[in-house]
Amino acid sequence: MRNTSYLRTAAIAAASSLALSVPAAWSSAQTPASEAAYLAKAEQQCPNENRVLEPMVDTPLGRAKYRRQQSEIEVAILCLVRTERARLGAEMHWLMPRVDLDRTLGKAGVRVKPGIGAAATRHVKDAINLRWWGKVTPSKNCIPVEDKPENCNPHINPRTGSTPQKRVEQLTNLPSHCAARGLRWQAYENTYVGWGAQSVTPRAAFDWWRNSFPHYKNMMSAGPKMSVAVAYGSADPDAGSITPAVSYVQVFGGCTR
Repeated sequence: MRNTSYLRTAAIAAASSLALSVPAAWSSAQTPASEAAYLAKAEQQCPNENRVLEPMVDTPLGRAKYRRQQSEIEVAILCLVRTERARLGAEMHWLMPRVDLDRTLGKAGVRVKPGIGAAATRHVKDAINLRWWGKVTPSKNCIPVEDKPENCNPHINPRTGSTPQKRVEQLTNLPSHCAARGLRWQAYENTYVGWGAQSVTPRAAFDWWRNSFPHYKNMMSAGPKMSVAVAYGSADPDAGSITPAVSYVQVFGGCTR
């Protein structure tokens, strides 16, 4: 079994110091009571946190089952993120803003674009098809990470050149939504790929992000909307023929002053 993950190097806005400067524009901060209630669940297992995504069977029933698995995995990641934010908030005596799954952002009368989830979904699909994540090799078409040129940048699509910023601008109303409120917008992206049953679960992805400071910083200080796109297959060809292999793209977005 083996899993690999990559540092976020394409933040759309400079990440604030870890949870020290939570944007005042974010709403729905948890009350002490709700934070304590969430913290009380920290020792409990989040539902489906150890789920292993099964490959899609190309039938109506198979596709529906696959989408249900994807939804359950996204909710499991949300639970893990919320629980960790509650734990950190209680430890540091802060009220952490609540993170919710994206339900698209827009104004009445304005065409509502698909949302943050579409940006994550497009990226993970392309990653599975192009398989450019991992180490730079002569046969691989990828853009190296600036400070780690031996690694391909998993956030920049080598075929289209799209970055997290471009995907969010193209597929969400976040920029206009924030501008209408006189606020700036920001979005952050984490990626993960694993192979082998113990390395492909929501818990495995979350634990890797938690143990990598840039990824952890995104999960603790970004928000308030989150989406996770997960797909069966490896975005890194180093997985070879090992199964199961699963790739994740996690995107956060919100308004800030």
